[in-house]
This record gives sequence, structure tokens and C-alpha cells, in this order.
Amino acid sequence: MNKKNRGDESPLFKQSVLAEFPSESKNRDYLKNTFPEIEAIAVKVTHQGKGFRPNEDRTVTYVEKNFPGEFIKCRNPSCNSPDAGFHLGSLIKRAVKERKTEIEDHGSCLGYEMSPKGGKVYDKCFNFFQVRLTIKYKPN
Repeated sequence: MNKKNRGDESPLFKQSVLAEFPSESKNRDYLKNTFPEIEAIAVKVTHQGKGFRPNEDRTVTYVEKNFPGEFIKCRNPSCNSPDAGFHLGSLIKRAVKERKTEIEDHGSCLGYEMSPKGGKVYDKCFNFFQVRLTIKYKPN
């Protein structure tokens, strides 16, 4: 699939470059079931921290087709916490409650750098997320 055609299914971002890893259907169901008033959504995430090659793009755009679910996963290979990442669900809930069509937020990863098997915690993960949501609501 070439990058120019990836965003064709979203009315918001026809030219978006989508994440390389498509979401499981349960993540799309999370969006559909939790926020039925949303017609279309685009989530632009800029990652800062560990887990990227030197020239790798750190910005990823998610739409309905590749929606990440309630959490945006941390890319730090040492961050092995089950709750690692950015809690996207709370940002969407806030936007929907206030009926905003655009909202931005940022925050640190919620996880910890741990041994590969999770037996030893080394330190808090210092990866950082800059997140921008664009939402189109269904007509009333």
C-alpha cells in the first residue's frame, strides 16, 4: 500500500501518512462503541525519546482504520510496563464532553523502564508525547 492512498478512507485527512501497524478490530470497536457521536477522527502524535532510529519520522497519524485504541503505545524498547504510553481515551472523552473539533495535549509516558521480563524496575520512562486530535461529529 503506498503512502498517498493510505488516508483515503478518512474524510479528515485524505493525505495523511498512517502508522505502519494497523490496529486490531477491537481498537476500532473501542472508538465506535465508546464514542458513537464521532463520525471521523484523526490523531497526530509526535513521539520524543527512545525507540527511534536517527532519521526516523517521529510523527504518526492515526485515523479510524488504524486507530490505536485507548492508549498510544510507548516506543521505548526498555519500557515494558503494561500501562506504558499516553492515555488517549481521556483526551477524547474531554474533547467529546466539550464538543471540541480540535484539541491538543502532551504528556510523559505512564510506564517504567524495566528488565525484559518485567522483574526489575529501573526508572520512570521519560518518553514524551505531543498529541493533536481532530474530530468530526455525526450530525444530530
